[in-house]
Amino acid sequence: MAVRLRGVTKSYREGERTRVVLARLDLDVAQGETVVLLGRSGSGKSTLLNLIAGIDRPDAGTVHVAGTELAALDETARTLFRRRHVGFVFQFFNLIPTLTVLENLLLPLELNRRGGPAALAHARELLAEVGLGDRAASYADVLSGGEQQRLALARALVHEPELVLADEPTGNLDEHTGADVLRLLQRLVRARGRTLLLVTHSREPLAMADRIHRLHEGVLVAEGRD
Repeated sequence: MAVRLRGVTKSYREGERTRVVLARLDLDVAQGETVVLLGRSGSGKSTLLNLIAGIDRPDAGTVHVAGTELAALDETARTLFRRRHVGFVFQFFNLIPTLTVLENLLLPLELNRRGGPAALAHARELLAEVGLGDRAASYADVLSGGEQQRLALARALVHEPELVLADEPTGNLDEHTGADVLRLLQRLVRARGRTLLLVTHSREPLAMADRIHRLHEGVLVAEGRD
């Protein structure tokens, strides 16, 4: 099982009160599966991704990713685990504008101590696959929104993680460009047999899902598949 959550609870203090964001949540995601989590803004979608990524720890329950219980790791170990096993796609791209397209793509490899000619060739091949083979020397901030998100997809996959987490990946794109990005994301993860967990408030990504869940009042409600 790529992801297994059992009894996960997470709450935050808001002034004098405690707000429960996730309540005894269970979730299984199989290796190679694409699962879409629907939910309105503030429903806890990003909190859930942060727990699965090991950025946050749950108040209660267990989070297993690729067979590892993340809460059992200290912060340094969780960071190293995340660098190796998880790829991220964000709404606002989170590229480094002072680095070129190729340098942005090489960074996850360098963080995993993978360098040299093989890493460079791998990065260039992936750039070509996402349609940016001729933009390697360009700086990230001169790319269009769609190009930046295609680079972000490549960055999420370049270090060959078991799990890809996508947080509103089309939220900063127009409808047509967003649809293109979703098709590319689906093709990339399917071709590599990767597991994808995508959270969104819109229904456009549902066509690519193996399973759909809705996050409502801190619990997951299965919707099956549209």
